[in-house]
Amino acid sequence: MVTIEEEARKLFEKGKKPDEVFDILSKDGIKASSSTIETYYKVWRRGFKSQSEYQTHLAKKKGFKSRSKYREDLAKKKGFKNYSEYQTHLAKKKGFESLSEYLEDFARKNGFENYFEYSKYSKDPYFKEIYHSNGSDGINEDNPYILMSRISEMEYRFGEGITETEEYKKLEEILKNIEPTKRLKYIGKLKRGVEILKQLGKIDYGSFSILYSV
Repeated sequence: MVTIEEEARKLFEKGKKPDEVFDILSKDGIKASSSTIETYYKVWRRGFKSQSEYQTHLAKKKGFKSRSKYREDLAKKKGFKNYSEYQTHLAKKKGFESLSEYLEDFARKNGFENYFEYSKYSKDPYFKEIYHSNGSDGINEDNPYILMSRISEMEYRFGEGITETEEYKKLEEILKNIEPTKRLKYIGKLKRGVEILKQLGKIDYGSFSILYSV
């Protein structure tokens, strides 16, 4: 699954203008307002990988320590008590009955089962490194999600002998200081994260060599 922003970016790279992209996505049944497409276009033209990256840049440029503080300030300037109230206003404007309904829809459109799952992974720097990339190329090879994806592929193809691989040893090193119970949860999180990234086209098993270190 690919995000709406990524679909729009692919079309921008083909020379399509925002109004053309809006028409193409609408015909494909992808719901996105013309203003949202215009925003994606501006962010793309400025050389940022995503709207999220641009907002973080903008926040720091305006003197805020984080994007969340910038958002709170922006909401108050628009006459809202806080960013949550502003989000609720936007959600209803887009036809949703509540903010939670809008957030659930947003999470599913971006490859997650629900907003809780999205929140869990959106705070993980290792996951974000791949999620906001253009694919596995250029990603740190020691990223635990990359290691887990390769280990999972080797387990599927070979079934045995993977404990001697470099990938397995590196992941063991990352996990060694985590308590046993938390370690199992973390491994589960990595495996689910790999599934999400694979569905989004961020990790392509076929791009990995079968000769890692077996």
